[in-house]
Amino acid sequence: MTPHFFLIFLCLSSVTLCQAEENNCVRITQRIVCGTKVCNTTSHTCTLCQSDADCGPNILECDRSTGRCEIRSLASSFNAKTVGVALTAFFVCALAVVAGIGGGGILVPLFIGALGMPPRLAVGLSQATILGQSFLNTIIVVQRQHPLHPGPLVNYDALLILLPMTLAGTTVGDIVGAVIPDWLRIVFLILLLGYIFKRALAKARASKVSITSVKDAKEDVNMIQISPASSPAVRQSMPLVSPSQVSQVSVDDNEPPQAPLQLYPKKQILIALVLWLFLGIMAYLKGHSSNIVSCGSVGYWLVVSTIVGFNILCASLISRALRRKQSAYNPIEMTDEGAFLSPGEVHWTTRNAIYYPVMAIFAGIGASMLGIGGGMVLGIILLEMKLHNEALSATSGVATFFTASGSAGQFLLAGQIRGDYGALFCGVGVLSTILGQYGINAYIKKHNMSYMIIYSLAAITFGSIVAVFVLGGHDLVETIRSDGYLGFGTLCRD
Repeated sequence: MTPHFFLIFLCLSSVTLCQAEENNCVRITQRIVCGTKVCNTTSHTCTLCQSDADCGPNILECDRSTGRCEIRSLASSFNAKTVGVALTAFFVCALAVVAGIGGGGILVPLFIGALGMPPRLAVGLSQATILGQSFLNTIIVVQRQHPLHPGPLVNYDALLILLPMTLAGTTVGDIVGAVIPDWLRIVFLILLLGYIFKRALAKARASKVSITSVKDAKEDVNMIQISPASSPAVRQSMPLVSPSQVSQVSVDDNEPPQAPLQLYPKKQILIALVLWLFLGIMAYLKGHSSNIVSCGSVGYWLVVSTIVGFNILCASLISRALRRKQSAYNPIEMTDEGAFLSPGEVHWTTRNAIYYPVMAIFAGIGASMLGIGGGMVLGIILLEMKLHNEALSATSGVATFFTASGSAGQFLLAGQIRGDYGALFCGVGVLSTILGQYGINAYIKKHNMSYMIIYSLAAITFGSIVAVFVLGGHDLVETIRSDGYLGFGTLCRD
């Protein structure tokens, strides 16, 4: 999907955002057409609810004082199914954190199918879960050093150039996700996840071959030893080198001392925090529960435009600065292959500094609209930028925290995350990170199997495709059988 195609899609969508027919609803589509109202199956019009049964899914109840459907409290709806869903989410997020992603592609269908949540609320709860997971993951990975060169494991330059566009995308995705029908959401998910799975599987296989080749080469070197039965002439021809002499071979007395290791680059971290804080303030201003600007008003669209425009401007300035920094670092003009950089460093060519940030906006749209945390798409972008596998996981994990926190905040302000459910699954996400980092990831690192990081991305993506296809296909068939409404919903529902 090109940026021009996406703009055309938004323009066409905006024409139909507020044209959903409230007199053409059926029960299965009432969450799209009627919002918090319910569908009268006799007149096929949206009306106020009279009983809990009117609200459909078993996790919803009717607030008789307002005639609106709301999520039940956790205390009144907690049962064995809730425990099973929490455990499933725990293991999904534990595997996802290894790849630096959230796992929303599985969480959203899980919450819809098992808990009976409407898709919009399931996406919100998914973002709350991913927020807890990525929060602890960020605290862990920012303290780690890069395996190939001195410096932090998180690539802050890559984070800064991709983050603004991703945050801009979450704002757009929040709007689009509020109005698109479920079947279109499913189509987008399958297309996006299918592409990610294909690329991740190819990259994982290539990484495994590369790492295996290095292991075999090391084993061959270790096998080249002088046999005790070798002739004295051969043994005498080998110089005797003491361990202290070996340690001094690579040391050049004329080289200046290395700069102290800086795991926390203050400038980059400060810029990232400013971007995150700015998004939070703007999200509050346009939040549905805020009285500052009303949904759909001129002020609302002004805030949205400010968010998107500011982040695009920041991304442009950062892109320009990185290209200048790269040019100054290399006295010889950089080639597209970045031949003068150390392994594992990002090659800030013109293509990387412009093309990939543009693609990052779709990661943000997917994060907010589809509930996949943004890490899946960002992980593929970072792979294409040739980051080391461990750095990819760490950088993607931190980016996932920023996108998930932005999306979760907007869902919370819109009243689409209930506090008790959000707190429970946010805690599940935190606990899953402990297993993922100190269990699965520790095993991978111990056995030098970093390619499993990319295989984890592929596994979560494949599971997401299956879950979305099965659940979404069932809902689509039921909607067609019921002659249900397949068009767009409204952005600002009553």
